Amino acid sequence: HSPWLVFLRMLFELYGDVSDDDLVSTMRLTGFQREGVARMLRILDEHGGVIVADEVGLGKTFMAAEVMRRATDEARQRVLIVAPAALKASMWEPFLDEYDMSRRIKVYSYAELRHRWQQDEELRDELDEYAVVVIDEAHNLRNPAAQQTEVVGSLLSGRNPKKVVLLTATPVNNSLFDLHTLIRLFIGNDAEFAASGIRSIHAYIKDAQDRDPDTLSPENLFDLIDKVMVRRTRKFIRAEYQGEKIPMPDGTEETIRFPEPVLHRLDYELGDAGTELVEAMVYALDQGEDELRYDERKRDEGRLMLARYTAGAYSRDGEY
Repeated sequence: HSPWLVFLRMLFELYGDVSDDDLVSTMRLTGFQREGVARMLRILDEHGGVIVADEVGLGKTFMAAEVMRRATDEARQRVLIVAPAALKASMWEPFLDEYDMSRRIKVYSYAELRHRWQQDEELRDELDEYAVVVIDEAHNLRNPAAQQTEVVGSLLSGRNPKKVVLLTATPVNNSLFDLHTLIRLFIGNDAEFAASGIRSIHAYIKDAQDRDPDTLSPENLFDLIDKVMVRRTRKFIRAEYQGEKIPMPDGTEETIRFPEPVLHRLDYELGDAGTELVEAMVYALDQGEDELRYDERKRDEGRLMLARYTAGAYSRDGEY
């Protein structure tokens, strides 16, 4: 067999059939969105959850809607959406009405879910009957100690198993452990991927977190991300899906265009107050020629103490 055929067979054994040839959708998806849905469905079947982290503007909402449509129309299941309050009213509720999907789908804001979950035992029993939970702006759950994270965790760990779709363009905000918190919402076994060489999800992420940020690369997390995430960038889509068509409501197709940004120079004067603010910020972040030590910075109220910005102030013997 040719090396190319062997390579294709290896990919098939690793990922299965991820083609979108048999994926019929009423959501007017593009080709790369249909392939994203096919990958979402595979990960959901294997692990009970998936993180959809495509960049902004690539259609995460429509991909999630296709998964929800399959759950409600084909599997006759109930779906719950948890989203920020602003998105619930301005985006999700009108979206579900437009596509006639609101009958089996309920939308709660984070605050609404937290409040009602704590106050209404009957509601907790009702929500336990939902089979699919879609969480929009899922990075809001990055803090495992936050009440809303605990409530969502309790919801997902109810008596009846649930499949969870996490939507976020920024799965990592403060540290790589943000990703760990999201994964734990649907994977409770730290050794879930031991057969793939990841003996501990926590240790795997910690190893990447402990690396020098300047040398950290996507390869350091690829094995884990490949198991749980759908992630494409605009640059990747533009390069790999040139001439991609999007179906229009009238039955025609339109070629997707990514507009080129046009930069305009804007000159302005800061004024005395603005100049004073900038100088104060520069002073707060500047470590000086001698790299001030922690105790020296602590005595100066004008200095910023965050190690994220002034790591040198926390060094031992001049080493990081």
